[in-house]
Amino acid sequence: MKGYALLNDDGSLGAPVKLSAADVTAAAPLDAELDSAFGQPASVGAGFVGIINDAGGGLASMLCWTDGASWYYVIGTKAL
Repeated sequence: MKGYALLNDDGSLGAPVKLSAADVTAAAPLDAELDSAFGQPASVGAGFVGIINDAGGGLASMLCWTDGASWYYVIGTKAL
């Protein structure tokens, strides 16, 4: 499987980081958009991490994660 893996606190292999090319609101992705891209927080579980390349265009990117109840994100800034 292609992708990256996170390590657990004990150094064991964690879950892969899911990559998505979903079309989301670039300035602030909506909860429903993140649900559509990755699944409901309760379904993917606490600690899930995903990366969105907005609409696959390479112009906007977000790092997204969940605590199992809510979504959180930070916007990536494209390097010049």
